[in-house]
Amino acid sequence: MLFLTLALLLWTNYTGSIANAVRARVKLTGDARWDFWESGLVAMAALIVLGIMLPPLSTGDKTLDLESGVFTSWAQLQQRLSNPGIFRSGGGHGVTGFSEDVKLSGSLQRTRDIVFVYTVVGDYAGPKYFRGVNATLTLGGEWRYPASNGYQQIIPKNQFPDFSENYEKLAGATIDVTMRAPPVGYADVLFYPGQLYKIDRTTLATQVPLIPGPQSDSLQSVDRLSTIRPPTSAGNYAVTADFSTATTSDLESASTTYPDWLTQFSTLPVTGYRSPDVLSRIHDLALQITTSAHATNPYDKATAIEAYLRDPHNYTYTLDARTPAGRDPIDYFLFTSKRGYCEFFATAMGDMLRSLGIPTRLVNGFGPEVYFTGYGWIPFEPTADDLNAYTPIPRGQTGNNPCLRDAQCDPSSITAGIPGVVTTPKGGRPEPTDPNAGGPGGGITVASISGATVTRIVAFLVALILLFLVVASRYLRPRTVMSVWKRMLVLANLAGAERRVGETPLELGRRLQRTFPEAAEPVGALAGGFVVSAYAPPEVASTARTSVMEAWVALRPLLLRRVFGRLRPTRI
Repeated sequence: MLFLTLALLLWTNYTGSIANAVRARVKLTGDARWDFWESGLVAMAALIVLGIMLPPLSTGDKTLDLESGVFTSWAQLQQRLSNPGIFRSGGGHGVTGFSEDVKLSGSLQRTRDIVFVYTVVGDYAGPKYFRGVNATLTLGGEWRYPASNGYQQIIPKNQFPDFSENYEKLAGATIDVTMRAPPVGYADVLFYPGQLYKIDRTTLATQVPLIPGPQSDSLQSVDRLSTIRPPTSAGNYAVTADFSTATTSDLESASTTYPDWLTQFSTLPVTGYRSPDVLSRIHDLALQITTSAHATNPYDKATAIEAYLRDPHNYTYTLDARTPAGRDPIDYFLFTSKRGYCEFFATAMGDMLRSLGIPTRLVNGFGPEVYFTGYGWIPFEPTADDLNAYTPIPRGQTGNNPCLRDAQCDPSSITAGIPGVVTTPKGGRPEPTDPNAGGPGGGITVASISGATVTRIVAFLVALILLFLVVASRYLRPRTVMSVWKRMLVLANLAGAERRVGETPLELGRRLQRTFPEAAEPVGALAGGFVVSAYAPPEVASTARTSVMEAWVALRPLLLRRVFGRLRPTRI
């Protein structure tokens, strides 16, 4: 932006100077016009060097604070142009980027555009799926994030949310995130794994409306975390997150006495979501699966449904999941096509669990979550594909050096990190990556040179180029006849016509005319004028300067063309 601004100022200065000279009826030679350019180049180089040397106005990136109003629209347009794979749908249907709704339409297009990169600081043994929003509303055949906001709480930078429930068996770590391409339309959403502990930004935590009963005056969960300062997730942020270390035994023995606020997450609406016939078929399938697995508690039932959907003999992962017109997408997926992408698997599991009265929500970022009394929301992964990107989530994992909440550990004190990367979501869910495996995160390293340093280096090189152009321009525009003759000898030598020993100026001029026939006229005029200026009486010599200067203006580009022709590689 600085370079373009200076270039505009240079052009404005040049055109203004030419206009002023014309109004003053000043006759301008070609070299006179270069004087205007030269002053602009010097000013541009000086301002760039000044910009390099001056300290920054602040140590934080203030660009993000300016992304509001028209600037946000412009930034979103640039994202669409720079990362079309993130926002383009395959075949005109579906969505490959983040959405607050769990879409079940059309086919998707897989891309490898990087959404954000992250580094795990500490020992985070939980699943590295990054949540965006919790989809809790079932309406119109889809799971959705409610349009109306429930309880909201502003969380100051690095402060802890005020949760009304404290869960057991939690461990945590810090994740440093660099967001490169915030989802268009959702640039305020912050992505993080697990449960929020704290984050180094001022944020707004939103909880979906709780129905029935009065709204809460504290958070049961964070269903959407929005950044306030800065107003977009672009850039860097560090989030400290909890993950559950509850074992299979812990979850199997969890109480089924749920808090009242979970009622809305334990049932499916009779109207407005799916037809009664489809809901009945889904419920019957859930009973069939759990009965065959002899599942008697919510955890075993959830695990049985998860395993049933993941079984390749039952269902197949595909990005092409078209549904015939007039057919319910999940009904068609479960009982006819048995082919779909992650949204189909997650929605099917969510529907079946709620039909059994088990509190469930879908999270755009990873698969269904099931609530377990005392342990909170526990993630499940019902999707399986040929690349094994969606792997089962192990229970009771703590890592080698866990930071356990029960032991009053604060993950903020941990300093070791592991790099990773998240690519464009498939159907709105970021692909998990293992930095130790050969997946998308393998081989990602953190550059040892910062973007600010690269900018300074580039700016310094641009300044050097500008100064070189000024020096070259000044050298090729001498002010005296003797200087013109010397410059002509240098260029002729570089062009392959070196002056011979004892050769007079006129002899040299005649030889150059034969060597460079396209320059015969200005060479003759320059050589003749130089002889007059050098050897004629003073009153006569002074009259030759104008003709020498005009001949030099005509001869200079012809000699330069010859010089550049010699420097050009010869084709064999």
